[in-house]
Amino acid sequence: MEMDAEQIERERRTGRIAGIAGIVGIVLFVGIGAVGLAPEFRGADGFAASLAAFPEEKSDVLVLLIIQAVAILLFIPPLVALFNVVKARSEALRPGLIGLCIAGPLFFAASLVASYFAIEAAADLFDVTTVDEGLDVDDEARDVYLDQGSASIASGLEFAGRLGLTFMMIYLSLNAMRSGVLTRFWGTLGMALGVGVILLGPPALLAFFLAISLMVARFWPGGMPPAWDAGRAIPWPKPGEEPQAPPPPGEETARPEDFEDVDGSATELTSERPGRRDNKRKRKRKQRD
Repeated sequence: MEMDAEQIERERRTGRIAGIAGIVGIVLFVGIGAVGLAPEFRGADGFAASLAAFPEEKSDVLVLLIIQAVAILLFIPPLVALFNVVKARSEALRPGLIGLCIAGPLFFAASLVASYFAIEAAADLFDVTTVDEGLDVDDEARDVYLDQGSASIASGLEFAGRLGLTFMMIYLSLNAMRSGVLTRFWGTLGMALGVGVILLGPPALLAFFLAISLMVARFWPGGMPPAWDAGRAIPWPKPGEEPQAPPPPGEETARPEDFEDVDGSATELTSERPGRRDNKRKRKRKQRD
């Protein structure tokens, strides 16, 4: 598989937009955590204390969760862009799996919104006076939260998001590394962080999403791997091997059809061989005579 100059240029333009969207998403996700919205709710010591702090900061909690959801949705463009870059250079990548690049972040974002309604319902039912009395009622508060239907929806969406992102990160990073789109370091790191999503969720991927956003936007410092500008897979060499260099611009690689017979010249060449054998036989006969 090899892309022409027009396809590479189109990929560069769309990648620039996708990469900027990813960078904005990371700034939002990290920035909203530093703003200080809902300080009592976020800094609560225990689940019961967070439910007790929720009524006074419910509007701040809603803004916080919505911005985090939007930030996670902005991770979709660079992930899809990287998928398309690898797909254009590798036949091993299954195009139908691009849906996981969208579904994973989408499920995570939806789980945040659903969790707000679950927290709101649990806070209305939970007796906050028990927290004021200093009783250890975290288990009770958690049970009240889990009894809400929206909590079950939030948990299911979050689990689906974790599972989808884990599979996609491992699968995409592996194929990107094999085709030369990602270096061995970033490919291996992407697979490791994909496993980390199961335990930590989207925050585990912030560094990786920043890296791929810079790559697809062509803002990567130090230059891109050769496969990007070559428009074809350039696998990384094994230890001791020389790296493959992309062909110069405008130079085409030799193809089997370039060596087809032209005006029957190949037939003429093969017809000369019997004549040479006859000449050798005549010389041998003269030497005997």
